[in-house]
Order: sequence, then structure tokens, then C-alpha cells
Amino acid sequence: MSWPASNCTAATLMVIPAPVPLAKRCFQNIHSGDAGEQGEEQVFTHVVLMKFDDAADAAKARSLLEGLASAIDEIATLTVALDTLRTPVSYDLCMISTHTDVDALRAYQSHPAHLEVAGWLKPRLAARVVVDY
Repeated sequence: MSWPASNCTAATLMVIPAPVPLAKRCFQNIHSGDAGEQGEEQVFTHVVLMKFDDAADAAKARSLLEGLASAIDEIATLTVALDTLRTPVSYDLCMISTHTDVDALRAYQSHPAHLEVAGWLKPRLAARVVVDY
């Protein structure tokens, strides 16, 4: 799929920096095939983009999501960022969490603290997309 040049300009792109070790690991996975060597720590990444019916709810959502880091042991790292450009194609919030493996992600997703936050989020969401890798 190609995008018209008018839809993809520097002004409409948002870059969220990943922690350096994760960025290095992603580069190695894609470019050198070094992933999975003995002794290398495995990381499973969960990325969620959220668009709210009322964009003002994003700030409260950020606070609730950030509180999960101290409540759920299965979260290795957690980054929550709000969109600043607010373009027509922007989502309001991006959450990136890392976990030791898929089982840790599933434990996080079924944790009572996560379910409570999800209960607050779901009725306020206009859209949500997820990428897990």
C-alpha cells in the first residue's frame, strides 16, 4: 500500500523512543539474526494505541496505566505517552510494555489491577490497536 505524500510528512509522524537495550535488540533481531543466542535475555513487547471518544480522558488513562507498573510484577518495563501533534490520523495514547515472555503478558492481562483499569478504559475508547512481538 502506498500513501500519498500529503498524508506522510514529518509533521504527522510521532516517534516514541524505546529503551536502548530494546532498540538494540530489535535491530539485532531484524538485521543480524542474533536473537535467541544462549545467554541473551528474551523480551516480549506489547504495544497499544488508544483513541478516546473524549481526548481529555487520555491524561487520566495515562495515570491509571502508569500505576500498573508498581502493582503487577509481570511488567518488566512500561512507557505511556500522550500524542502531542493531534493530527487527523493520530491516536491519543501509546502504551508500550515489555514482559519476559508471552505467559508474563497473559498474567499481566488477567491481573485484577489490569482488569480494573481496562474496565475504566473500554467504555471511553473510540478505537484501540495492538501489536505484540
